[in-house]
Amino acid sequence: GDPCSVSFGKRKRKRKELDFDSDPADILPEHIPQAFSHFSFQFSEWTMLVCDLQGVYNDQKRVREGKVHPAMYEMTDPAIHHATEGGRATASQHIFGRTDKGNKGIYDFFRTHKCNAACRLLKLRQYIMPTNN
Repeated sequence: GDPCSVSFGKRKRKRKELDFDSDPADILPEHIPQAFSHFSFQFSEWTMLVCDLQGVYNDQKRVREGKVHPAMYEMTDPAIHHATEGGRATASQHIFGRTDKGNKGIYDFFRTHKCNAACRLLKLRQYIMPTNN
């Protein structure tokens, strides 16, 4: 895909679509929480990031009401970071409570996030850190 600019606060961030596909067989259970966090940011149009996910992976298929349900993660205790205008969050801007670190929480996640096979399968866009943070 072509590079595009996405508005995030008052600055622009350049994002580039990943140009390669991934085989679902390459996805490991530990890829899912990271990819979900990345997905939450893109799906929210770059305004919210769900992260710090804790939980267990249940690889047992379940039959409920005659339907087979695939393996799944059962996740709890998320932190949600909300992007704030101008880059600094005040107490009143912590929309999602004490763990909402605003832009800093989002930047901290993407400083360590490495796109994995699940991110590529979902065709998530690569986040490019702003140069002034």
